[in-house]
Amino acid sequence: MRKNIKLDVAITTNPLKNIKFPIKPSKILQKQNQKLINIKTKSKSRKKSNVLEIFSNENFIGKIVMKFVVIYKDRVRKGLTKDLLKNHVEHIKNIHYEGNLFLCGFLKKSDKVLLILEAKSFKDAEDYIIQDPLIIKKHYNYDIYELNEANESNNWFL
Repeated sequence: MRKNIKLDVAITTNPLKNIKFPIKPSKILQKQNQKLINIKTKSKSRKKSNVLEIFSNENFIGKIVMKFVVIYKDRVRKGLTKDLLKNHVEHIKNIHYEGNLFLCGFLKKSDKVLLILEAKSFKDAEDYIIQDPLIIKKHYNYDIYELNEANESNNWFL
C-alpha cells in the first residue's frame, strides 16, 4: 500500500544521483519490500507540483533497528574474477541504497572485510550477507555480531 507523506525538506545533495531513470516503482517496491514516500515540491515554471519519489526502507520512517558488525574472514584468493568482484560491489551498493549499510571497508594489513549493517533482526542482517556473491562462491567465511552501541541515549553504559 502506498503511503503519501508531505515533508518539508531542504535537499542539499542528490541521494539518487546514481539511480538511472526512468525506474518502475512497483517493481522496486515488490523486489525490496520498501515503502514509497512522495515529496511534493512546488515548481515556479508550472502550476502543478512535481513529485519526487523516494524509496525508503522502514529505517527511514522510524522503526527500531539494530546494528550488526560483520567480518568477512578466511579469504580464498583462487577463482576471484573481476565479474565476481563487480557483482559483490553491486550487492553492497544495493544494501547501501536500501539504507541498511552503515559502514564498510577492508582492514589494512589483513585479508578481512568489515561491514556494519542496520537491520531489524539478526536473521535480516544474515540474509544480506548470504546473498553476497563472495559468500555464495565461498571466497570468504563470515562472523556476525550484534553491536551494542554506547551513546548519549544509554548514558554510555554507565
